[in-house]
Amino acid sequence: MEITFKDRIALVTGSSRGIGKQIADDIEDCGGEVIRTNRTVLDYSSLDSIYKFIKTIKDHKSIDILVNNIGTNIVEHISKYPLADFDYLIRTNLKGTFIMTKEISKMMIRNRYGRIVNIASIYGTVSMPSRSVYSLTKSGIIGFTRGLALDLAEYGILVNSVSPGITLTDLTQNILGDDGIREKSKDIPLGRLATTDEISKVVLFLCSDLNSYITGQDIIVDGGYVIR
Repeated sequence: MEITFKDRIALVTGSSRGIGKQIADDIEDCGGEVIRTNRTVLDYSSLDSIYKFIKTIKDHKSIDILVNNIGTNIVEHISKYPLADFDYLIRTNLKGTFIMTKEISKMMIRNRYGRIVNIASIYGTVSMPSRSVYSLTKSGIIGFTRGLALDLAEYGILVNSVSPGITLTDLTQNILGDDGIREKSKDIPLGRLATTDEISKVVLFLCSDLNSYITGQDIIVDGGYVIR
């Protein structure tokens, strides 16, 4: 058995770097056509940007696969959290995902086929200080995924989420540095951060025809972090 995306069109948001780029690259390597976005092309915090982007892809007969990977985080104690930042996270992490999924699912319903994977986070299941709003949005994504799976099952559309643990990307390296990465690794039973490839493999399976019966699930890929 092998994963193939021959004759499939995938939309992977937030695919200019990190996990999103890995997913987009891997789908292409497996024969799929990928529509990629970055913040210049698609800003999930802006309704105008979202609807403008949707108009540009209406010419496609179908979007077979949607990977909602755009997300952001603002770290702050709840007592000091600016309302403007709260609104920004809600627009980007939740509202943008909702609108994009609503519009793309119409194409999938018409074709009676689709795979949707929402990139959530372990912080939708557990949390830590100053991550309350981020956790709110990511747990919301997990709940949204379950509801979507029920709405879309009759059309042959499977919907799941993937919750990555702490993943080694260029951004992670720049923020934590080598010392910070070593410290974070101590909290992970497997003793290291995830690679983008390890996250992508799970996403690709869920997006492929090898997955014919898994829907409404959140798959945690974290090296055992949440079971400590």
